[in-house]
Amino acid sequence: MRYWLVFVFVLVSLVLVSCIVPTPTLTPMPTATLPPLPTVTLSPLPTPTYPPSPLPPSPHPSPIPPPPYVPPWLKFDFSGGIQMDFSIAGISIALLIVGIVEAAKAFGVTGKGSMALAMGLGVFFVGLAQALTQGVIPPVAAPWVELVVTALAGGLAAMGYYDFARRLRNGV
Repeated sequence: MRYWLVFVFVLVSLVLVSCIVPTPTLTPMPTATLPPLPTVTLSPLPTPTYPPSPLPPSPHPSPIPPPPYVPPWLKFDFSGGIQMDFSIAGISIALLIVGIVEAAKAFGVTGKGSMALAMGLGVFFVGLAQALTQGVIPPVAAPWVELVVTALAGGLAAMGYYDFARRLRNGV
């Protein structure tokens, strides 16, 4: 109840201040007249001469066409398969999901709940990685997304180190 009163008080204060404080008026700046720019004439560059090529002329009239466009997130390997790079800020999404699910299990999530959590996290993080790669998320926000993912990985790593030290100490 107390928090709602503070919220209402702040909201009413902001409305009153915005009504009382006059909005500033902007006056246009005077325009300056500049003198005309001097004209510059450039002389043409001499045509370079190259020594003749030691290779015989090509029998093909046109160069080899460029390869088809491949999105940067899609990598082809020579075995014929497709390998997709799922990482955010250099952190593997698969390892991140495993760490989050294991942390949730430590807090009591069990059974189908952990499978649903893993599936939801997989959809979320793969979608996030694709949005970062494809430019859907603006470049201004990308460092903040990478910061959050890196901080999450650091917290999970700290939990893992703590659990490892506890098990080592207990002899398990």
